[in-house]
Amino acid sequence: MSKVCPVVLLLSMYLLCILRCIGAPPFAPYTGFGCIHPKQKLTCKGAVLGPAVGMTAVRWNVRTILCVDDHPTALHGIARLLESRGYHCLTAGTPEEALLLLNQNQVDLAVVDYWLPPATGAELAQEIRKIRSIPIILFTGDPDLQHAPEGVDLLLGKPQAPEDLLGFVAALLPER
Repeated sequence: MSKVCPVVLLLSMYLLCILRCIGAPPFAPYTGFGCIHPKQKLTCKGAVLGPAVGMTAVRWNVRTILCVDDHPTALHGIARLLESRGYHCLTAGTPEEALLLLNQNQVDLAVVDYWLPPATGAELAQEIRKIRSIPIILFTGDPDLQHAPEGVDLLLGKPQAPEDLLGFVAALLPER
């Protein structure tokens, strides 16, 4: 019986893992999937980890959006809308939570509500700009707020048509 080189065996198993994940039904709408062993550490910039049976699924080239709103219904509604179009969303209910997520993740754009007691979305936008230069969309239901505050790329009134929000997000995301 001939011996198999451990490196060749490991590479073969890794390739088989990738092929299985690419064809896995839960990931059919996405492209660029691969797999890594659960104990293996992934350091690919911009990679998003997702669930898989016995493995960790990875989506490359997925844009990450930070959604911040103190109203859970609005927050999860925006996140679901963006996720339905293939974006990965991080959600935060407070400015503190948003800054923590921003420091721990590669974020491409932020969608922020204006009223975030005890602060405002404009104040959060200034803090975000100190950490990272990303586009920021500010939502407001306040009819008196007519102009985007400093550090905000786009001011949108509430309610906003879903297709309009998706169009603005796509337009503001920088090309990769």
